[in-house]
Amino acid sequence: MKKLRNLYLEQNFSGLNKQDFSEKSLDSLGVSILSADKVLKKIPKKGKCIVVCNHPYGMVEDVIIWN
Repeated sequence: MKKLRNLYLEQNFSGLNKQDFSEKSLDSLGVSILSADKVLKKIPKKGKCIVVCNHPYGMVEDVIIWN
């Protein structure tokens, strides 16, 4: 969280829309998203979806989900 806050302040993320913020944040953290099309097709385009993540860095999942 502290690293993401520092990135936000240092790289002027203010005013970015959700998509641009998430892409710039992940790029700055050196995080890339790998996914299989087969899995992505199971996510509904409309309606509700529950995503469960178990990762020691918590905030990274939030930014990935925004993306």
